[in-house]
Amino acid sequence: MGALPPKVKVLEMFSVAPPPQSVTEVSLPLTFFDLQWLRHPPLQILYFFRLTHFTETLLHNIKHSLSLTLQHFYALAGNLTWPRESEKPVLRFIDEDSVCLTLAECYSDFHRFSAKNYMWDVNEYQSLLPDLPTSDTLASAMALQVTVFPNSGVCVGITVHQAVADGNTITLFMKEWASSCRLGGGGDHPSPRLSYDRTIIKDSQGIERLLLTRLLESNLSEPKSQNRSLKLSENRDLFNIVQATFVLSSSDVERLRKWVVSGPDGDKYAKHTTRYALACAYVWICLVKAEGASRRKAHFVFSAGCRTRLDPPVPMTYFGNCIRANLVTMDMSQLLGEDGMAVAVEAIDKTVKQLDNGVLRDLAETDSAITAAARSERLVSVSWSPKLSVYDIDFGWGKPRKVEIASVWKSGAFSMVESRDGDGGVEVGLALGRKQMHVFASLFVSGLEATG
Repeated sequence: MGALPPKVKVLEMFSVAPPPQSVTEVSLPLTFFDLQWLRHPPLQILYFFRLTHFTETLLHNIKHSLSLTLQHFYALAGNLTWPRESEKPVLRFIDEDSVCLTLAECYSDFHRFSAKNYMWDVNEYQSLLPDLPTSDTLASAMALQVTVFPNSGVCVGITVHQAVADGNTITLFMKEWASSCRLGGGGDHPSPRLSYDRTIIKDSQGIERLLLTRLLESNLSEPKSQNRSLKLSENRDLFNIVQATFVLSSSDVERLRKWVVSGPDGDKYAKHTTRYALACAYVWICLVKAEGASRRKAHFVFSAGCRTRLDPPVPMTYFGNCIRANLVTMDMSQLLGEDGMAVAVEAIDKTVKQLDNGVLRDLAETDSAITAAARSERLVSVSWSPKLSVYDIDFGWGKPRKVEIASVWKSGAFSMVESRDGDGGVEVGLALGRKQMHVFASLFVSGLEATG
């Protein structure tokens, strides 16, 4: 039997808007980068902080600093819609729009919730995440929740529609909100000058049209209808699913590098490979083994940032999505063979390097290939990136004790963030059936031990 849900009580719900008359009404058309994620489940993150005293003054500061931050990130207070007169969805902000901020209280053990060396039922944590209102015709951009664990800690939960913002934009928002809160909702600190200019995203290959055609494909039950629904895709059942965090220290990553290079043809594969490719390849192999390698092909999906790779480059302060999905496919026998780690690392690194020769090349085709593969095969995918520095978020309570990319619980992906210790390692979070998780944990540990 799974653990009971935590004792969470909703105390109050606030509608937080930008300061009055600070923002005009805005309508932002979605780009092809956004359209890729229109019906994907939302991105959800939990930040756990130690905090012994939560006061009314602190609550006021959280709300006030959020309002000031929304003056710059006003689109996060808006809604997605797909008007009949518009050929594509738009993100709109009007004067009445706001972000729903839920204040809750939890009477469970904060130290257990925020521990990393613990395997727990994901259903225990669902009530720490805010719901994102979504219907066929309207979808909120973002929702927030602050859950107080009396005399011990605070959890800040965020749910964001994936067609609205990518990890880079969400990180900018969280850092700005935290910085404003740390300074008491005021102070002179440089706020990001966000770019909302959609014209800087050039579509010379007609990618948008291909994605829109796919989104608008007629329903089989109503051949003459157009599917303009904004409802998100169904998530997997979380019954008996447990979550755990695994740490690859910088020394672990270096041992993996030496292990790969010392193998047959290792010099060709991975002398200068990245930490990201090494960690992804290792987790991919462990997951495939834990789930049972009964398929002919193994697929791995990862996202790559496009801002600096576009020509001309897009500012890092661009608001919205500017990432693309990438697919690596290997024969299962090759992935699990003697050189499997080296070949997987090379394949991931090669895919990343190819982006420098044309980051938009085959984007629509790759999206179609991922969709097709997902219908018949198990895809292993990774969410987030160590470069986004989740542990730099500081509301004035110190760095987070733990950060969970909670959306992987439902998507089936694994997450990868930087190590809290700042040693150059990474933290890997994933959710599996309890039996599979025990097998994965054993493979993860024994594999590292085998590297010496």
